[in-house]
Amino acid sequence: MQALLGKSVLIVEDNVLIADDLKEALAEEGAAVVGPVYETEKALEALAQAHPDCAILDVFMGAGTTATVATTLNDMGVPYVVVSGYQHDWIPKPMQAAPYIAKPYGYEELINAVWKALQAG
Repeated sequence: MQALLGKSVLIVEDNVLIADDLKEALAEEGAAVVGPVYETEKALEALAQAHPDCAILDVFMGAGTTATVATTLNDMGVPYVVVSGYQHDWIPKPMQAAPYIAKPYGYEELINAVWKALQAG
């Protein structure tokens, strides 16, 4: 079953191995993947050129967070799922209302969260 067939999903993740595996898992579900992008600035550039149906945001990227990306997605009306190895309490305010998946996660769990975010968004 391809739960995400025809949907585009932006991946913002600074771990190359996780991002590549996630890209493959999303593609297997029929998603058109935007990225992955490994830096906040690159994510903002991608959003200036594309309007994904959904996004997956790793919260902490290098020395900062993806809160500016979340704010941009909020402004665009694009739902997203937050992933992090940190507790939910550490998530910046613009991201706290989004679905949260703790690392390490299973790809099925994340795919389901993306699907639910698309249905709700």
